Amino acid sequence: MLFILIIYVLLLIRLSIGDQCPSSDSCTCSSDLTIIKCTDHQLTNEILFNINNQLPESTILLNLSSNSLTTIEFLSNLNHLQILDLSYNKIHYIPTDFLSKFPHLTTLYLQNNSLKTIPKTFKKYTNINIDLLNNPFYCTCQSKWFQTHNQLKNIICQNNKPFDENDFCRIKNFLEIYPQQAQMIYENEPFILNCSSNSKHYWTLNDKIYPSTIASSLYSAIIIDHLQIKHSGIWTCHNFNSNRSISLTVLQTSSNHFCPSIRMNTSKGYFHWPRTLINNKIEKKCPFGSAAWLRNSNEYARAWYMCSSSGDWMNLDVSQCAFQSNISRIFDRLSLTETNLLLRIIKYLSKIDKNNLELFDIILLIDLIDEQQVKYKNQDRIMLIYHLTDFILQIKHNFMHFREYRMALTRLRLIIERLLDFTDQPWLYIGKELTAMTMQAPLSLTSCVIPDRSLLTIICEPDDHHQHQSPLMTIQFPSSLNKTNQNSFYYIIFYRQSTLFASDNMQNNDLNPAIYIRPVSRYSSYPIKLTFYGQANQASIGIWYLNQTSWQIKSSICKINEQNNNLISTDCVLFNNNSLSLTYLDDINNQKNLFFNTKYSQLTIYVSSILATICFFISIIFYICFYKIYQIPRRFFHCLINYWLNLGILISLFAFGIQQNQHPFLCEFISICLHFLCLTTILWLTLLSFSIWRKLYLISTDKDYHEKSAVMMVDYDDVSLPIMKLKSKPVIQFYLIAYGLAFIICGANVITSREPHLTNKM
Repeated sequence: MLFILIIYVLLLIRLSIGDQCPSSDSCTCSSDLTIIKCTDHQLTNEILFNINNQLPESTILLNLSSNSLTTIEFLSNLNHLQILDLSYNKIHYIPTDFLSKFPHLTTLYLQNNSLKTIPKTFKKYTNINIDLLNNPFYCTCQSKWFQTHNQLKNIICQNNKPFDENDFCRIKNFLEIYPQQAQMIYENEPFILNCSSNSKHYWTLNDKIYPSTIASSLYSAIIIDHLQIKHSGIWTCHNFNSNRSISLTVLQTSSNHFCPSIRMNTSKGYFHWPRTLINNKIEKKCPFGSAAWLRNSNEYARAWYMCSSSGDWMNLDVSQCAFQSNISRIFDRLSLTETNLLLRIIKYLSKIDKNNLELFDIILLIDLIDEQQVKYKNQDRIMLIYHLTDFILQIKHNFMHFREYRMALTRLRLIIERLLDFTDQPWLYIGKELTAMTMQAPLSLTSCVIPDRSLLTIICEPDDHHQHQSPLMTIQFPSSLNKTNQNSFYYIIFYRQSTLFASDNMQNNDLNPAIYIRPVSRYSSYPIKLTFYGQANQASIGIWYLNQTSWQIKSSICKINEQNNNLISTDCVLFNNNSLSLTYLDDINNQKNLFFNTKYSQLTIYVSSILATICFFISIIFYICFYKIYQIPRRFFHCLINYWLNLGILISLFAFGIQQNQHPFLCEFISICLHFLCLTTILWLTLLSFSIWRKLYLISTDKDYHEKSAVMMVDYDDVSLPIMKLKSKPVIQFYLIAYGLAFIICGANVITSREPHLTNKM
C-alpha cells in the first residue's frame, strides 16, 4: 500500500512539472501552454536535453530556430505537436524514427542547416510539409526516392541542380534487345525489333548491316510491316564492345489461314484487331477501363475477339469494358441496381441536356428499355417506357445513316406497340413527340382530332363538323360501327414524326406525322377515314404493315378520296387485330432525277426497253444509209420510219417516265404522251400493213401491175444492168390519218375528263 502511494505522489510531481513552461532563460510560452518559443537563445544539444523534460504535453507549436543545435535526437515525444521549427541551426543528422515521435505533425522547418542527407523513412510521410532549402545535400544514385516525394523534388544537390537520375545513376555498357527469345512468324505479318543502349549502336542481319527504321543515341527500332522469307536469320544489335542477338524464322502460309486486320469503333471504345492466325483468340486491354459490374474485382478489364477456323472474326466480347461516353457509363452504373431502373434513368435524364446524348448513348438506352420491358407490364410503369421513348424522339441529332440506330428504333417501336396489350381501357399517354391511347370503339359517328400543339393530345367528340385550329390529323369512325359491342376497342399511337419507322432509304423529309392503329373486335373488318393536314397536294399515302421494312405506296386496303394543298384523306379497311401504320410521303421531292428513278425489281423492263430502242434506231439508221438497195416504195418508207420512231419513243417513255412522282402536271403530260404515242404507233402499223397488203394484192392479181408499179427503170449501168428508181407518190394523207386522228382522240379525251391521266387516280 505504501509503495502505491509513493508511485502516485511521484506521478503527480511529474505531471505538475510537465505542465509548466521551461526555464524563462531559454523559452517563452503562451498562457495555455500550446505555443513554446525557444528561438535565438544559443541553445545547444545539452541545454535541449535539460529542457526536453520540461516541455508541456499540450505543445502544438515548438520554435527552436536560430540556435546552435547539431542534432535533435534528444527531442521527446509530443503527441499534440503540429508545427516544429528547427531552421537556422547546425543540424547535420536526423534520426530515422524522428517523425514517428510526432503523430500530428503537419509542418517541419529544416532550412539553413547542415544536412547532407535525410532518412528514407521520410518517403512515407507525404502529408507533412517539409522545408529543406539551403542545406548542403550530397546526392547519389540512392537518392532517387527524392523524386517520389512532392516536398523533396526541389532539393539542390552538390552540383547546384535539382536531383537528376542521369547525373548520378549512369550504367556502363548497357545493351538490351526486345524480343529476347527466338521468333517464328508467318510471312506478311508485322514485326518490330527494339534495341536500347547507352552508347552508339547498329543492327545486322546475318552479319550484314541493316538500317534502322527509328534511330537515336539511346534507342533504335526496326519496323517491318510485311515479313518476307528473306528476313529470316540472326538479327544482332551491336555497340562498341558487346552485342545481343535473336533468331527469326519466317514461315510460308496461304492467306486463308488468317483473319484480316480490322479496326472498329464500338460503344466501348476503338479497337484494332491485327491479322491473326486462325483458331486463335486475341485479347486487348479495354480503352476506358472496367465496366461497372467489374470495378470491385481484382481482374483487369479485357476484350476478346476469336479468329475462327474459316478465317472470319466472331464472338466479339467487350462485356468487361467501360463505355466510352460518360452518359453511358452512368447508365451502366444505374443498371447494377435492378429496382426502379427506368425511373432512376428518367430522373438523371431530367438533369441533363437531351442533345448531349450521342449515338451509342441512345442505343444503350433502348437496350435497357428492351431488357426491362418484361418487368413493366402495368399501366403506371408502361408510362415510364413511353416517357423515355418520347425523350428519345425529342433528340435532334440525325443518326439515320447508322444501321445500328435504325435497328434500335425499330425495336423501340415494336416494344411500345406490344405494351399496349397490357393497358386497360381507357388509357392515355400524352407527350411532345407521340401520344398513345387505348379507346373503346365509339357507339356513334365520332371524329378524333390531333391538334398541332407542343403537347400532342387526342380530342374525340361526336362528328358535328367542329373545326379545330391547325390540326395535324383527324380520325373518323363511320356510323357503320354502331353495332360494335363494348368489348371492341382500338390501340392508337400518333407520332409527330415517323422517326421510329426507320428504313434503309429513309430521308429527312420523309419524317411526316404517322399513326399506328390496331383494332380488336368481334367483327372481321370495318372502314375508317384518316386525314393528314399540311403540304399534302404533292404527297401520297404511305402504308406500313407489321412485318414490312419500308413504306408502301400502293395498297388495296387504303384509297385516297380527297387531296388538295391543305390535306390528303384516305379511306382504309381495318382487319381485326391486324395493325396498320400510315403517313404521307413527299417521296418525289427526294427523286432528283424524275425519269431515272429505277427500281432493281424492274431492271428487266429497263434493260429490254433500252435494247429494243437501240435496235429500232440502228435499223432506222441502217435503212437511211442503204435505202437504195431495198427499193422500198415511198409509202412503205414513211410508214416504216414513223412506226419505228413512234414505237422507240413510246418504249423509252414507258420505261423511264412512268414512275410515280409528286408533280400532277408532269404525271398528266406523261400520260397524255403515252396515249398519243400508242395511237400513232398503232395507226402507222395499220397503214404499213395496208400498203403491204395492197402491194401483194396487185402482184398476185397482175391487175395493172406494170402501170401502178412503184419502181421504174431510168438507165443502164456500166455492165448493162438496169438502174431502177422509185416512183414518187404523195404521202401527206398518211400523216393526216396517223397524227391527226390520234390528236383528235387525245384532245377529246383531255377536254372530256383529265382525271384518267392522273397517277394517283389510276
